[in-house]
Amino acid sequence: MRRRCRGWHAAFAASGVWLFAHLVLLPPLRLVAEADEHVYSDARTVFDATVSNTGRLQRSFFHPHADGYHTVHHMWPGIPHHSLRRIHRLLLAEDAEFARRIRTRDGVLTSPGDVSPPGPAREALPPHRPPSPKFQSSLLPME
Repeated sequence: MRRRCRGWHAAFAASGVWLFAHLVLLPPLRLVAEADEHVYSDARTVFDATVSNTGRLQRSFFHPHADGYHTVHHMWPGIPHHSLRRIHRLLLAEDAEFARRIRTRDGVLTSPGDVSPPGPAREALPPHRPPSPKFQSSLLPME
């Protein structure tokens, strides 16, 4: 009979820890993570509105399922989370336009690097070599 009571106590304690983590710790953690992934001021394309968080702390603590590679996630939401890092690296190596326009951040709540000029000047950029057809959708504006 005593063992059965201990089991219930352990189950109750585990449930309490899970509820505390889910209701108290997770919301501020996700708030910081979401704030770190999106920048909507003057956003015209997915490159302007999203930031890929590639720092070690972001990858291990805020984005353990690789959703820190947020630009790739927004461009192709159907890619499984375990492939986002590989696709991000492939795009950096193979698509000059992606590599030029991607915004990354290595520190928590630091300012992301601006890689394309802000505002209307974006249309006045000099012509560039178009990316390969398989990555053509990287140039599409946000919808």
